[in-house]
Amino acid sequence: MLETNRLTNLDPAPAASGDSPPQPPTEPVGTLHPTGEGSRFRISPETIEATCQTLPPDLAESLRWAARYCRLQNLTPMEFASKLRKNAKGETYSDDSVRQAFQGRRETGALKKFCAAIDELRQEIETSLPKAKHPFVKTTCVRRVWDLCDATFEDKSIGFIIGATQTGKSTAIASYQAEHNHGRTYMVRMPTRGSLCDLIYRIAGGLGIPRTVRMQDLRTRIMRCFSPQVMLIVDEVHQCCLGQYGDRALITIEWLREVADTTGCPLVICGTDVLKHALQSSPILSQLWQRRAHVLQLPKTPPISDLIALEKSFGLSAAPNKTFGVEIEDADGQIVTVSKNPAKLRQQILERDSFGHYAKILQQAAAFAAQADMDLTWENVIDIHHQLDEAATA
Repeated sequence: MLETNRLTNLDPAPAASGDSPPQPPTEPVGTLHPTGEGSRFRISPETIEATCQTLPPDLAESLRWAARYCRLQNLTPMEFASKLRKNAKGETYSDDSVRQAFQGRRETGALKKFCAAIDELRQEIETSLPKAKHPFVKTTCVRRVWDLCDATFEDKSIGFIIGATQTGKSTAIASYQAEHNHGRTYMVRMPTRGSLCDLIYRIAGGLGIPRTVRMQDLRTRIMRCFSPQVMLIVDEVHQCCLGQYGDRALITIEWLREVADTTGCPLVICGTDVLKHALQSSPILSQLWQRRAHVLQLPKTPPISDLIALEKSFGLSAAPNKTFGVEIEDADGQIVTVSKNPAKLRQQILERDSFGHYAKILQQAAAFAAQADMDLTWENVIDIHHQLDEAATA
């Protein structure tokens, strides 16, 4: 299965793009140290990737995961070595053993034992992660996004995921990362306004390359970290194309194409229809669009089966087509009765707002019910929706 690892914690949580819950499984350890600045893990990412490309896939996976774990936790090689058990007596590895493994200076037999110790540590860490409050729902959107990512990786090609805000793009990508957190896919969110320099700094920081390196050297070193076995996913690429984007979009998106062309790495580009329009209308960017191997256009409204699955994940029945009367205290302290039909309310929210907004209402209603130590009901959902509507129009 394709292996992935979210690039950096520079981004807000996945919902920052506007795509929203159901939340993916709790993000496994593997998110990288945010900027590369002040990192105490000083083995260069290019060295580690060069080593990994000479190894069998299982050993390369272990080393890639270990490198990302060290950057996230900001560990020195010696501190990481102290976490790796060498034998049943509890003896641990040395600083030199870690450096030899990452730098390709360890013989195969010893490296296998070393990577087995990494796998043991990783299992302990991932087993201890807290569980999500609500079970992750693998919707149609999620399955289609995962399929496109898998196909793009297998083909070593370029794929596009296009969809309106809050259709679930970013949530699906984040869940893909969380479920396949083994180190061979980097995911990054395009910075606001899509500056090439900001994007390069963000990718370099996630890889562990400090910003003090010259821009041209940063670009060169980033290229060395990608290969046909390492995929890059860039979310929110439409940020390049907002307003009078002009050369900014051309330069940033063309650089992504250059990374794919130069290194042979699979590339997935995600954004709204603003991005799609820019790709189709620009004589230069249209060349990238014409090279697409896989395109996924997500609908604004998910199928009814996805909505029912979401509702059931919160312990609700499918939204009933009948009216409920709910007593609610208004702003003046008076008790009023609000009557709503859950099936019609759901449709109203989807048409007026989005799937993401509907999911947020269910989340808030679930939190309210949990605080009151009771099961979530459709009356709670109607109550929360009414409160949010009242607050928005006050």
